[in-house]
Amino acid sequence: MKFGVHLPTHGEYGYAEVLKVSLVADELGFNSLWIGDHFYLPREFYEKTGWDPDKPNKLDAWTLLSALAVQTKRIRLGARVSPLPFYEPARLAKIVATV
Repeated sequence: MKFGVHLPTHGEYGYAEVLKVSLVADELGFNSLWIGDHFYLPREFYEKTGWDPDKPNKLDAWTLLSALAVQTKRIRLGARVSPLPFYEPARLAKIVATV
């Protein structure tokens, strides 16, 4: 059986927190780690969580995955979702191939 983990990349979850959990998951032998590639979250999400909707804090998924690839050893990395209409196809292909 394989286990993976999906990490939030918004609100109070900054790079330091995501990196810490990623390293622990890698060390524990998790098979995969997933990051959502959302450009933004609805205003209602921020209002429900108490975070400021006028100052959304959202890490870029593909940049984050690149940084995690350098730091982790065995865990497989991926984007759980990528909004294709927001990308030029050739650009997204190049980004994914780079990671």
